[in-house]
Amino acid sequence: MTIRKILLVVAVAALLSAAHTASALPIDFAPTPKPGPALAARIAAGDCEVYGIVHWGLNTYTDREWGYGDEDPALLNPAKFDADQIVGACKAGGLGGLIVVAKHHDGFCLWPTKTTDHNISKSPFRGGKGDYVKEMSDACHRHGLKFGVYVSPWDRHDADYAKPEYVEKYHAQIKELLSGDYGEVFEMWFDGANGGDGWYGGAKERRRIGVASDYYRFPEVFTFVRALQPKVCIFAGESDDSDFRWPGNEKGELDPNSSATVCSVGGFADGKYGNPDYKAHINRGMRNFENTAGHPLFFRVCECDFPMRPGWFYHAKERGKTKSAAYLMQRYLKTVGNGGTMNIGIAPNKDGRLDEEDVKALKGFKTLKDAFFGDCRGKCNVIVAWEDVSNGEISRYWTVKYKDKVVASGTTLGIKRIRVLDEAVPNNDLEWNSGNVDGTPGKGYSANVRFYYADPELVKIVKSATTESGETDTAKWMMAGKQGARDEGVAQKIAAKKKVLRSDTWYGYKRTVFDFEGHEAWVVSPKCEPAAGLPWTWTMQWAEAYVDRTGVLDLLAKGWHHVTIDTFRHRMDDEGLRVSRAFQKFLVEEIGFAQKANLVGMSWGGFFSMRYAATFPDCVGKIYLDAPLMNFDGFAKVGGTPTENAARIGPWANMPPADGNWSTDSRMPVNMADRLAKACIPILLLYGGQDATVPPAKNCELFAERFKAAGGKIDIHHRALYGHHPHGEDPNKTSSIVSFFEGRQSSTTNF
Repeated sequence: MTIRKILLVVAVAALLSAAHTASALPIDFAPTPKPGPALAARIAAGDCEVYGIVHWGLNTYTDREWGYGDEDPALLNPAKFDADQIVGACKAGGLGGLIVVAKHHDGFCLWPTKTTDHNISKSPFRGGKGDYVKEMSDACHRHGLKFGVYVSPWDRHDADYAKPEYVEKYHAQIKELLSGDYGEVFEMWFDGANGGDGWYGGAKERRRIGVASDYYRFPEVFTFVRALQPKVCIFAGESDDSDFRWPGNEKGELDPNSSATVCSVGGFADGKYGNPDYKAHINRGMRNFENTAGHPLFFRVCECDFPMRPGWFYHAKERGKTKSAAYLMQRYLKTVGNGGTMNIGIAPNKDGRLDEEDVKALKGFKTLKDAFFGDCRGKCNVIVAWEDVSNGEISRYWTVKYKDKVVASGTTLGIKRIRVLDEAVPNNDLEWNSGNVDGTPGKGYSANVRFYYADPELVKIVKSATTESGETDTAKWMMAGKQGARDEGVAQKIAAKKKVLRSDTWYGYKRTVFDFEGHEAWVVSPKCEPAAGLPWTWTMQWAEAYVDRTGVLDLLAKGWHHVTIDTFRHRMDDEGLRVSRAFQKFLVEEIGFAQKANLVGMSWGGFFSMRYAATFPDCVGKIYLDAPLMNFDGFAKVGGTPTENAARIGPWANMPPADGNWSTDSRMPVNMADRLAKACIPILLLYGGQDATVPPAKNCELFAERFKAAGGKIDIHHRALYGHHPHGEDPNKTSSIVSFFEGRQSSTTNF
């Protein structure tokens, strides 16, 4: 393999910046939250997207991952401890900082704390005079790495754990480490290992603490942490008031459109999040949710932590299983390349040093990373794009096209997106666009793109890199899910006919994303044997919103397929109808799906669904509508500027009714009730009585009245106290939607 030595990086950049009024935002989007001051400064500096967390302590000598709390401090007696060797290897690997585990769940403090006798001064380390945390801090500063700390809230040694007295000790431990003796701290780390069985001073019992944030008094902790270290960022997967969140896995994987915008955790107790929406969107984020006082959103970047070896601590039996340089590079593309940061677990051995295989893997990772972003020299196969997130994540849609074909795209830019093309293309022929879903830039918006070239042989090696087990995670998943041969045929058929943009997982299911006539489309396949006849659901718009509330996941579990295609720029005008019909024809004739689509229409998606069904009634089986837009009266800003109207209703702004009255326009779904009733298409309608975005009286209620009068079959779920959001039913209570699609309709219901 030839890896080009990088002497100079030449970047091709494009900058978008224009003013845009808030009224132009699509109806399902609300203003996004901003990063906190420390996080904003760290993002702007751009020098710490990859870092490590160092696990070393008594567990290293007991061969455990979680100590019970009764371990003897005398075990900590390394023969050749060398902080400079550990930190130097991480520096050579391109890491920007290290988070040092100062206390793990066993409660043993690796600095001479005044809060407990269970600390490093009771060990043989440096003759009882040592301070591991200090040595690591000093080494980080010598080598130019940022220094961070983790102090486990859970303490399986302390007799006072689960009592108020312990919390005072815990707070004091943090203050000792942040008060200046250890220098500037760039990140303070907290995790979700809170409560369970332990030694607890000899009690040897199980203890629970309820809501972790309440017991540990995390709001108070975060306040004094930021007061003591103004530049610190906080990782806390279970707390809203943190800069970083856990992504829901320790494999180094983020959804390609992962967003830093996320809803409230809702508290965390007994291993469960108080807000089920949070768990469902922990990896993807929640940009389609409204940011309101009752349901606030937060800017919390996914910090993707995973161990370099199978375990977080060193285990001799894992020698030879260190993740390769190529695999680390692959994880970089799947974490940093999808809008997050990458935190590699570093595990020094019993001598107090990094094994040579770990050192080599880290150094190789930096070599590959440097080689991956080379001078494009007229051709490009690596695309790096990002936006200024100081005002939050603004971009709703971005594309890179080559000769009018989409070669890379997404719905979120955020901190960074990296896309690797299957083949290199001339960079001068690439077209870059980003902004709102209708192509317009956001208010105060700026975005950048750079094109690079990586050796194709290097790209192949990185893409094919496997985990320590010798199997890729995708292969493991497919084996565990017993993916059916027919389902594999779906992905193969798509690849044979269309340009596949990427293959990934969507809520645990295999997704094939491909280009269809310049529109991003995707098909999600079931893990089990596909249902007879290959039935399928089609979310017409906002396919990433409220997924766990719409019954789609339940149907996937039953063998259905799920699809979508992004036609929002057409707003289901004549061109949108044509593209959508061609898309269905492809799925039916080329892939073998059932003849009729089952439509999911939320908000704008309801508008799309009804126009499509009224135009092609023989192509639609059933329609599930949720707070559907059916009438532009009161919605389209008639009389506004052309830009405002276009952003609100897209191409319809150029096609107003002759008399100016949308309510009587035959093109509006509210006036298509007769046609749909005659087509005998069953409809399930959910809507909120307090919906001010799409007022029911002018939309779904008026349609339902006309539809029933024309003999149509409609099942209505009226939720009197709901507004426009949330769409769908409560998670785990979607049986009414599933039953509707499977053919078991219930009677009209009012909530």
